[in-house]
Amino acid sequence: MAAQRRTGWIVTGAIVVVVAVALWAGFNHLSKEMLRSELPELPELGRRPPALQEQIREADAAAREDPRSGETVGRLAMIYHANNLTHQAREAYGLAMRIDEDDPRWPYLLGVLEMTIGENERAVTYLKRAAEIDPDYPHVWARLGQIHYRRAETTEAEQALRRALQIEPTHPHAAVDLARVLGLQERWDEAAEVLEPAVRAHPVYGPGHRMLALVYQALGRTRDQEIHEDLGSDVGLQMDDPRVHEMFALSSTGSVLVTQGQIARSWGEMERAHQLFQRAVEVAPRDKDARLALGRFLAAPGVANEQTLQAAREHLETGLALDSTYVNTRHDYAMVLQAQGDTAAAADQWERILREEPGHAMAWMSLGELELSRENYAKAREHFEKGLSIPPDTPFSLGDPAMGYRRLAQTLDKLGEGRQAFDAYSRAVDLNPRIADTYIEWARFLRGTGRAESGVKVYEMGLEAIPEDPRIHLGFGNYLIQLQRFDRAYEELSIAVRGNPNDFRALAALGFAALQTGRTGEAVERLERATELNPRYPLAQFHLANAYRAVGRESDAARRYEMVLQMQPGFTPAREALREMAPNR
Repeated sequence: MAAQRRTGWIVTGAIVVVVAVALWAGFNHLSKEMLRSELPELPELGRRPPALQEQIREADAAAREDPRSGETVGRLAMIYHANNLTHQAREAYGLAMRIDEDDPRWPYLLGVLEMTIGENERAVTYLKRAAEIDPDYPHVWARLGQIHYRRAETTEAEQALRRALQIEPTHPHAAVDLARVLGLQERWDEAAEVLEPAVRAHPVYGPGHRMLALVYQALGRTRDQEIHEDLGSDVGLQMDDPRVHEMFALSSTGSVLVTQGQIARSWGEMERAHQLFQRAVEVAPRDKDARLALGRFLAAPGVANEQTLQAAREHLETGLALDSTYVNTRHDYAMVLQAQGDTAAAADQWERILREEPGHAMAWMSLGELELSRENYAKAREHFEKGLSIPPDTPFSLGDPAMGYRRLAQTLDKLGEGRQAFDAYSRAVDLNPRIADTYIEWARFLRGTGRAESGVKVYEMGLEAIPEDPRIHLGFGNYLIQLQRFDRAYEELSIAVRGNPNDFRALAALGFAALQTGRTGEAVERLERATELNPRYPLAQFHLANAYRAVGRESDAARRYEMVLQMQPGFTPAREALREMAPNR
């Protein structure tokens, strides 16, 4: 009997388990079906680019296969968002939030989407939810602060923006909006304190400069106001926001990818910019703007080498095959030809542009640069003046005329037009006071015409305008060395090295200045570091040899002098130093 009862219990238990499993399977199946029904319907894809059609179909199929995965459904939402399919993105984000309640990306990106289309009430709800999940993400507080500012909720705006700056002290968007909030209350000193470090950290962010100019105007700091007016660029208006970057990287729309690549480049994120431009060409191979963007990037200073220039040329040639009338592509194609050494072909391209579009200022400037390199100064002047005469409100005007005035000043100097060269340099500084090269070239011009003290004053103007730029301190330090003012040169070069500790030229100059001011130990240290960074820089090796002699290290000095002569057999001072040392060796 007991055995029968035990058998009955076992059978009953097995039935319960089977029923439970069956119920769980039914619930699991039902819940999956319910979730699938909440996924957005596929949009009409017939007229969409093939790459986008394929991407959406694959992402939708993956979400329907595994509708319980917040990651899979969230990825579908990001793809819709990245390709401007707002309705579908909103539905998919909402579902991803329900599936994975602890992932801050989905409410955050949904908040960004709602904010973009002006639905600020909804945006606040989602952004607050994201902030609850991840309170240490600075961009969520910056965006909340922006919305509160727009709604004139100054207390809430200040709280959110200060939280963003607490996490990221130089957040440019948060700093600008907080300065606006403080300005409404005439708290201008606080606004300056908030903005100044953000502008130094993000010198290309135009709204930061313009807001700082307004703050300085309110404080009566007229000179500082003038320096910051019209500086920077509006290309990087979007936040440097990793979650948004992750979303846009999934786009299969060429124009979206090109725009995001330009923004990444404006923030100095070159690797990400390259990836975005490359993807734009992959998903839209017949998009001339994508070809131009990638070609222009590959040919840019700091990126260009023999291989990238050839790749740039191929992309630009493809762009011209798509539209031979696109003068911007033709101009960049000519720039690549010049960089590859084919200056005649480059000149032909620029002249063709000007036959079709006489108001293309950069073509005039490029021809001027070419004539300047050929020492055809009168022709260079003619081209530069023509480019600078193009009205600024026309389609092909100069983006930064300051560069044009610098080149014109150099040309006028070569022509012996000293007064006009001076005026051109002055104009360049007025137009853009934050370019170190302008001050460096202007001071060199003044010293060459016997006005060395005026050159000192030019450098002092530069220090006032861009005190954070190591190049202006390096240039001034070298200029002071030429004037044999070694104490002040040492001060300026010390600042230059603090700003760029791995600049071997700055280290070599500082080592020389240290040696001239009796700081022999520091001289040896600085010059050894300079030669470590670049063993093939003969001037650093020569100065190090002199420093070794100053501390009694004769054999080390002789070895360095010999290295200098191996690199430059005509380096007379090194040969003479060895001759002096010969009797003691």
